Amino acid sequence: MHRVLVVPEILLIIFDFITDDSDNPLRATLAAVARTCRSFQSPAEGILWSELRSIQPLYSILPAEVRKKETQTWSLVSVWSDKPKLEVTLGAQTRRTLSGSNWSRFMERASCVRVLTDHSFYRFVDHEGYLSVFCAMGLQRKPFLLTPNLRKLRWKTPCRDVFPAIHLFLGPSLLSLEIDVTVFIDHITPIPSFGDACPKLKHMKIVGNGRSIATEISSILRGLHLLETASCSTLDNEALIHLARLSTLSSLELDMRWSAVSLDHIRDRCDSGSFKNLKTLRWKDYNLATLVDIIRFPHVSPTNFHLEIESFCTTQSLRIFLESFTKRFPRTQFFSLVHDVHAGRRFGLQAAAARRDHLLDSTALESLFALRGLRGLNLTCLGRLQPDDILMNRMAPAWPALEALTLASADVDIASVTFGGLLSLLKHCPHLRHFGLRVNAEHMLSFDKTEVRQVELKHVRLQGDILASRRAEVDELLMRVLPGLASVEESLGINSTSRVRKLKKTTCATGEAERG
Repeated sequence: MHRVLVVPEILLIIFDFITDDSDNPLRATLAAVARTCRSFQSPAEGILWSELRSIQPLYSILPAEVRKKETQTWSLVSVWSDKPKLEVTLGAQTRRTLSGSNWSRFMERASCVRVLTDHSFYRFVDHEGYLSVFCAMGLQRKPFLLTPNLRKLRWKTPCRDVFPAIHLFLGPSLLSLEIDVTVFIDHITPIPSFGDACPKLKHMKIVGNGRSIATEISSILRGLHLLETASCSTLDNEALIHLARLSTLSSLELDMRWSAVSLDHIRDRCDSGSFKNLKTLRWKDYNLATLVDIIRFPHVSPTNFHLEIESFCTTQSLRIFLESFTKRFPRTQFFSLVHDVHAGRRFGLQAAAARRDHLLDSTALESLFALRGLRGLNLTCLGRLQPDDILMNRMAPAWPALEALTLASADVDIASVTFGGLLSLLKHCPHLRHFGLRVNAEHMLSFDKTEVRQVELKHVRLQGDILASRRAEVDELLMRVLPGLASVEESLGINSTSRVRKLKKTTCATGEAERG
């Protein structure tokens, strides 16, 4: 006997088939469905309200009497510092309006919100006015959570007075929190107790501005005991030791440029059980000379590394670093090293140069061949790195498990790897899904007899005049060698504009690929 589905279950099955594209926007479609009939309204609104990009929709469903209330000068900090005099209060008539069915209707929708990305301060002039009304509502109903079932919150505001209103969203259901605490500067803003308010918090990203707020950020981190991922712009020794002792921590992101951590002082305080479940480490530093501190990091052996530096590196400095790194972390599976050319600009400094005139010898990568289990490699803007077929032929047998490869030069993207070099890599790396290099396609038709077949690669970048003169033959070869290919990014020359097109599979080519 089959179980009978109730109406909401049937509707949710139907909603799974609604596409989200320019011709059929998901939210507009769900809004239309919600207005169709009462049975459709609740399930459709549950999806519509589950993810908000600002608090403005919540404000818009307040009764008109509340939204039209005259708002005077308002200080949100006064709500949380318990100052006796509030500059704005909700009148008796407004309090009566926020009761009964009006209050039930508001909380019904607010309770549906699971994800809130609140950057609306930048888009809505009245953003602080919205928060002032919500805070005043909180004064009438203590304790008060605006979104009691919120799971994920991204909070970013440049205004110090607005930050304390984050208390409206911090509740026991919150699992993920991303905040910008630059407003903590000068120690004016009171720091909320995230550990007490959000005991189940698993994912925390907290960024600020410089070492001046290391103490504040560290005090927040030390109050969280179930973190699985942590990302912070600065912290002190005590906070890092606390994170090291969390058995749940699997991913850690540190910006050591602004860190108050002294590795020499914490080495003896971290035992062999530190970071025992850490899998991913993201580390940002000034240059390779300071990045070498990662080798001295106590009791850490992740398999995924995402490293960033501000300044360019020479072949010699890269070779020395990679030799030390591969000896210290031989089980590395994913390795990313990026020169962040915009790092200085974000901190008020002139952007670092990409050093397009500096040629980076690919022989500096030889140490990486010792990482036999490598599955992903990304080197970006380190200098003028020009990979060629020789490098591809050496990489291929060294990394049989390779899934993703990106070697992005700081110079113009020159296609120095031929189609033959790509075939050599695909022959030894059957699981390669991402190849982030531009391929010289000029002589690719000479490989028409190749027996290589690889189904994982979905996108390829090609360059050459042959794409204009013999595109049909090129497509036929691509569909036969790479039957899983879905799109091609092509350009005729170095300075020509590139465009992405979907690969149209003919019936004949598709059948041949399937038989192969």
